[in-house]
Amino acid sequence: MRRAALHSPKIDKQRDSTYEPRPDRGPSHSIGDPPEMVQRALCLVAALGLLVLAQVNFGVAISSPWRAQISPLGFLFALGLSVAACTVRTTRALNWVLLAVFAVAVALTAAEATGYLLGRRGFGIDEGAFLQYGTRLLLRGQNPFAHSLAPALQLYGASPVPTALTNGSISTHFAYPSLPLLLNVPFYWLTNGVESVPVAAVFFQCVTAALLFVILPSRLRPLAVIVVLEFPLLFGFEVTGSFYTMFLPFALVAIWKWTDVGQEGRLSRADLVRAVCLGLACAVEQIVWIMALFLLVGIWRAGSRRLGNLGSARVTGRFALAAAAAFGVVNLPFFVWGPGAWWSGVSAPFLQHPIPFGEGLVDLTLLLRAGGGNLNWYTDAAIALLAALLVAYAVWFRGLWRAGIILAGLMFFVSTRPLDGYWIEVAPLWVAAVIVPGPDPDPAPLPRRSGGLHGLRVAWAAVLFAPALAFSGLALTATAPLRLHIESVGIESALQDAWRVSVRATNETGNPVRPQFALNSGGQLSPYWTIASGPTVLAAGRTALYSLSSPNLETSPSLTTPFVISAVSASPDAVSTSQVFQAVDRILVLTPREVDNPLRVGRTIVFQAQIENPVGIPLSVAGVRVALLQRVFGESHHLQPTASLNGQPATKPVAYALTNAQGVATFRVRDLVPTGTRSAPLYLRAWIPVMHSYPYGYSNTVEVKWYAPSSQVP
Repeated sequence: MRRAALHSPKIDKQRDSTYEPRPDRGPSHSIGDPPEMVQRALCLVAALGLLVLAQVNFGVAISSPWRAQISPLGFLFALGLSVAACTVRTTRALNWVLLAVFAVAVALTAAEATGYLLGRRGFGIDEGAFLQYGTRLLLRGQNPFAHSLAPALQLYGASPVPTALTNGSISTHFAYPSLPLLLNVPFYWLTNGVESVPVAAVFFQCVTAALLFVILPSRLRPLAVIVVLEFPLLFGFEVTGSFYTMFLPFALVAIWKWTDVGQEGRLSRADLVRAVCLGLACAVEQIVWIMALFLLVGIWRAGSRRLGNLGSARVTGRFALAAAAAFGVVNLPFFVWGPGAWWSGVSAPFLQHPIPFGEGLVDLTLLLRAGGGNLNWYTDAAIALLAALLVAYAVWFRGLWRAGIILAGLMFFVSTRPLDGYWIEVAPLWVAAVIVPGPDPDPAPLPRRSGGLHGLRVAWAAVLFAPALAFSGLALTATAPLRLHIESVGIESALQDAWRVSVRATNETGNPVRPQFALNSGGQLSPYWTIASGPTVLAAGRTALYSLSSPNLETSPSLTTPFVISAVSASPDAVSTSQVFQAVDRILVLTPREVDNPLRVGRTIVFQAQIENPVGIPLSVAGVRVALLQRVFGESHHLQPTASLNGQPATKPVAYALTNAQGVATFRVRDLVPTGTRSAPLYLRAWIPVMHSYPYGYSNTVEVKWYAPSSQVP
């Protein structure tokens, strides 16, 4: 009776009426047929990408002979598999070639990660160091959310750049949900506590690649290799300490065939798996929370015609509750352990007021000095844009349904922290969102079409996005509170770095300002510089001269590097920026750059010091006084110079010459070592001395060796 019921005409008719075609899982032809050109081309691109992975492994550790062969083997596999991708005749054979490409890519990625781990390069960002130290505290029975993680900034190799806050402090607590701590534990044990975060991140990168490889249609599977394993920036983020890849596998499962959710008006087992994975992804990083909003709106709209708006909303609510339950199970122990500490950490990205940084609209303020008087407008613009995008996604769902995950990243462009990782590190999700979302949805119209409403889409869009545009305009026009002007710099002549900067600041507001100063020479504000002199609070309408010193060597700019000084202040969050300053606009190039062959004792060699601008264009500047220094180094101390510079006695280590009309100063160097003795290498370097100021323009260093005939050497 049960078997007959399964084949009843009524049930079969119902199945036929609700049947929806599944997305194409591969080419329609047999695997024994010739492969499609697109599949072959993508496989070839993936094979060629192995050349990149092989190249970065070149010379990772010459001291380990077996590892020294990784790069040549990688090139061999890349070349062989590229030939195979071009020549195999069947789809089956091409699939085997692609599987080999995937395996080699994983092996090369693991080898590169091993090289970084053994090299102890340290973390490049604070979040990786904090996760490493937080895992250490957790394994010692201490609550990572309740302890300062500041020791991690110096504990793990190279000190990462801390996240500075507008009030002058830095972020020192774990500011993420708890799942990364748990996921990092086995890798901490595996590496004995030595930089386990990059190892975990690379592991989850490989898991992401494998999962995306499986769920993509066979003809598009090369994209899993190209986007996940051969995308250099993604690996670069991981080895510096980013752990975004931890949420990628969970998020991939959550969005795979998401339009299937609630097909029968209830959550199936597959739907519950998707919901649990969404909750686990949310338990890794807060950026997933934004993606989850678009996914929930999409699930609701996808089932709106089939189940009705109310019925689809019920299914979506159950899906959200299941995801929240998974999130809660992971975080509940830490919440019970310390509710206030957990909440303070998880909410920190939304409440801690970090300094502006990233590649977005805020760069107009940081680099072009547009606005800066109230950075909160950028936050308001991001929130308004998020709301507008969610409404637009729901209203124009039929055209935007594949773009939900991508739309989730747009809001960061107008925020104060438009970090490139928000887009680069979620690229695998973008690929999956476009290719494997499930069957095409047929949503109910929202709002219902009526005579004049359908023709006002442009007006609807203008209304939706007007608040975000207005807030962005306010952010770009709010006058910065301080007018800054760089007066002078202090130089470390040997390193040719600026370690001290004098800045004149004028408070142009009616309120006192407490400035914190940072240097910007590459698009990112440095850690705060130390205020050596100057008022802590600058009164309204007052002007003061601040003497600033760099906190460490990494923050000191080269003399030839243009930079600005920015002053960050709070209440409201604001940033003021000085004019672009460059301490030196001339450098010297000493030629010949290299003297490869030793010269016979008594020979003279002519050197020319050419004045150039920082980009290498020769300058025709006559009459500039140039100095040339000779030095001889012994095993434990400096030795007496042994050469004559421009005819001077060897006892004078420095000679001077004026540049000619072409900007060239000429020096004649002759060795005066007595015949029959050995001469130590001589090192020459030129610079431009300036009376009552710092020397600059230091040239390259050239080594010269003299030799005596063997019959004359004792």
